[in-house]
Amino acid sequence: MVYLPRVFPTSELDAEKDKIADSIVLFDNQSFGGPPTFEAIVQATLRVHALHPRAVIFTFGLNGNGTQNALLLTTGGQISDMPVAQLGLEDDLLIKRMLDKGPVTVQFSFKNPHPAQRRGSECCS
Repeated sequence: MVYLPRVFPTSELDAEKDKIADSIVLFDNQSFGGPPTFEAIVQATLRVHALHPRAVIFTFGLNGNGTQNALLLTTGGQISDMPVAQLGLEDDLLIKRMLDKGPVTVQFSFKNPHPAQRRGSECCS
């Protein structure tokens, strides 16, 4: 797992591309320097996605506890081809404290309540 302390400028993400590729990536309000705008979230997510993480976990919003949801990290009404999950603030803080002490491994599982919608490009006509 990799925590991204800064997502802007996106050149900083490019400098971390070897860490991001094939890792679970965590970012939060602090990664944006405070509560992010919708535009900033989309820009950062698209750039992170282009660096091929295994998955993205995030915590952001006004209080970091559910004021946003994982659906906003996709565009065009499609299902993301990259696993995306939201954590509450306390889980975010716990993971960051653990990362300060060394490598962290996380495991999570998703269940698609709409099995016919496996990929964004296949879901809608």
